[in-house]
This record gives sequence, C-alpha cells and structure tokens, in this order.
Amino acid sequence: MTVSTPALTRTAGESSHSGAYTLALIAVASFAMTLPATKALTGMLSAQQIGLYRAVIAAMAAIPLLWLARAAWPRREQWLSLAIVSGGNIFGFPLLTSVAMQYVPVSHGAVIVAAMPLATALAAAVLSGIRPPRRFWLYACSGTLIVLLYSLWQSGAAGLYVGDLALVGAVLLGAIGYAKGAELSQQMPGWQVISWVVVLSLPVSLPWSVWVYTPGSLSQLPTIGWSALLYIGLVSSLLGFFAWNKALALGGVARISQVQLLQPFLTYGYSIVLLGESWNWLTAIVCALVIGVVWLSKRQP
Repeated sequence: MTVSTPALTRTAGESSHSGAYTLALIAVASFAMTLPATKALTGMLSAQQIGLYRAVIAAMAAIPLLWLARAAWPRREQWLSLAIVSGGNIFGFPLLTSVAMQYVPVSHGAVIVAAMPLATALAAAVLSGIRPPRRFWLYACSGTLIVLLYSLWQSGAAGLYVGDLALVGAVLLGAIGYAKGAELSQQMPGWQVISWVVVLSLPVSLPWSVWVYTPGSLSQLPTIGWSALLYIGLVSSLLGFFAWNKALALGGVARISQVQLLQPFLTYGYSIVLLGESWNWLTAIVCALVIGVVWLSKRQP
C-alpha cells in the first residue's frame, strides 16, 4: 500500500506548478507576436477579413487533429461554455484587435492588452466563485500598474485613440474566454477545448468570411502577408492555446494569468529583433520588477 506524505504531495504540487509556468511562458511568447502580425496585415486586408480568415485557418487545422485523435464530441452541457469561449477568443478578441490595429500602433495596443491578466483573474473569480486572497490582488494590481505605466511611457501616448474602445472590448471578451476555456480544460484536454471551439465556430466564421471576401484579397497577398495570416491563424488562434489552456488548468486561472504581464516585453523584444527598434535598460529593469510580481503572486494559495 502506497502512503502519501506531505513532502511527496508538496513535491508533486511544485512540479505541476513548474510545468504550468513553463507552458504559460511558451503560450505567452507565441501570443506576443499577435499584435505585430495583425498590424502587418493592416492595409492588405480589412479588420473583418483578418479576424475571420484566422478563425477559418485554425478550424481547418483543428479538424484533422480531432479526427486523428478520435476525440469524443463535447457533451451537450459543454456547448454553452464552448460558445462563450468562441465569442471571446475566436470572434471578440481577434475582430476587435484587428479593428484597433487600423487606428493605433502596436506599442499603444500593448498598453491596453496589458490589463488582460487582471481582467482574466477577475473573470475567473466571477465565473468560478474562487476568491484569491487579498495579497494576490495587491500583486496583480501592482503588476498591471507597472506594465501600464511602462507601456504608456514606451508608446509616448497619453491621450485616447479611436481604437482604445475596441481594445478594451477585446480585453474583456478575451478574459472571459480565457476563464471559460480554463474551466473546460478541467473536463477535457486543453488542446481539444480550443480545437472544438474553432471547429464549432466554423458554421459562423466560414459563411461570414465568404461574405466579406473581396476578389484578389488573398491571391495578391505578399509573402509577409501570408506569413502573418498563417501565424495568427495557426499559432495565435490554435497552437498557442494548446499550451495556454493546459497551463491554466494545471496552475489555476488567477495565478497563471499573471504570466501574461510579460507579454508586452516579449512584443517589444520581437520588435527589436524583427524591426530593429532600439534597446533600453529601463525595459530590462521593469521586466525584472514584473517577474518579481509574478513570482510573488505564484506563492499565494
């Protein structure tokens, strides 16, 4: 007979949390390219085309994956939750960020999207009834404030843009989708959650994408345009969620969502490597502060 000891239980829990944070970092690193890739498509495709084409591409990739895995169809009681995830992560966030990128620079978009971790924790608290301790909220709000102030300084934008409302809506809907997706990931594998979400969205996304299609909009896309579209379709809308949903299920929505505070810094890092933007020490210092806040929030029960 195997006897479970507190030490063994603690070790297993720590291992699980470490795995959750590793998966979260992989997901956030992939999500950090979403705004730059979406921005690259502006002027080539409309906001609706960008948001809908990426959903159809994700669904076309998910269908064979579900078929090869012989995944069971979602239960009837799970359909509403899948619809909520679809509304937030397949239609809400992609379409609204595509609209926003028509009006604001990527760096300014990072200012608003930086609130996503806090919004996700709040959504999880409301939807699941789980109440993290007050100290967790202190760390979450502190991390969000640090990132917002830094992002505002980085973008040099103190005023409001037309795209801000779209970004706020994207954050709210995306956070609800994250929270519901994590809840479903307790009932089925995380990769199946997002795969079923994009596939079951196809009856809406496919006709809608045909409706907004304009002759030559895809055939005339340059290589960089196709690269950006395939990235947000395959990685931002599908593969990134494989790791993200699993991480949220393993480590808890409130705690793991705080890893996304690092996303603006990864976005800036990509801009340095890919766009040749300049490096500054303030970025490294603020990033270190955010990592400290995430570490402190990780220690909360």
